[in-house]
Amino acid sequence: MRAPLRTACATGTDLTNADHDTAWVKARTKEVAAEAMLLFLHLGFESVDAAASQCVGPATYGPYKREAAILPVDESQIKLFLTRYSYMSRIQCVARSVSSSVSSGPLQATGLLAVETTAACAGLASARDLTADQQARVVSPTRFSGIIPGSWQRGCGSGVDSLCSS
Repeated sequence: MRAPLRTACATGTDLTNADHDTAWVKARTKEVAAEAMLLFLHLGFESVDAAASQCVGPATYGPYKREAAILPVDESQIKLFLTRYSYMSRIQCVARSVSSSVSSGPLQATGLLAVETTAACAGLASARDLTADQQARVVSPTRFSGIIPGSWQRGCGSGVDSLCSS
């Protein structure tokens, strides 16, 4: 899935190379996460669209949405299947390739979209209608042995702010 790979190295006194390389990996990870989040708009759920637009940015999300095909309304099982086994796995392969300090924000943002999708498939207006335990159960199966560090946080919280603001 095009996981960013670049050696972060500092030679002697030149620490700016390591900083530059780390910044590059973070930027590429955010790009891959944004590409994965754009796929959620094919589901056609307003609450998911609003959350993805906030994280990816309306300038990117709007034009992509105008051109995208939307799945039929009555295909909730297919939408949930695509979310779990396609959309979320796109960012998981990146998470296995980079450190958790780089991948936690994009993983939490993708988890937010998965929770919103699950709520919409269940006929709920928003993920706020799910309990914290239910939200955690949506994200847990795709964590792959603790790739998402720390506890699940609702919304664009601490680790997600950096992704949502770029």
